[in-house]
Parts: sequence; C-alpha cells; structure tokens
Amino acid sequence: MTTITIPKKLIFNDDLIILPRRRYEELLKQSSTKTKYDREKLTWKKSAKKNLFKLYSKADSIYDQI
Repeated sequence: MTTITIPKKLIFNDDLIILPRRRYEELLKQSSTKTKYDREKLTWKKSAKKNLFKLYSKADSIYDQI
C-alpha cells in the first residue's frame, strides 16, 4: 500500500475528503440537477404570481362597475 503525505496547509481550515472519481461525478450530477429544479420552480412561482395579479386586477375592475 502506498503512503500519501498530506501537508497541514492543505487541511488547515477545511475537512479533507477522499472519494472515488465515479462517486464525485455522481454527486456533481445530482447537484446540477437540483439547481436546475430550483430554477424551474422559481420560474413557475414568478409566473403564477404574475398571473394572480392579473386576475385580481380584472376582478377589481368588474367590482368597480357594479
């Protein structure tokens, strides 16, 4: 088994984690998917809010006519 020396400067303030490359790539895929989902969720939320304001303004104009 090969010995690896890790300098203290490298791990001074952070934790050092060693992962196989395949697992690292899987984690990257999952994190990018999550951010894509969050962006889509935010887009739908903005759209729903905009449509809600349109509906309320139409309802207000109808009540003003009565």
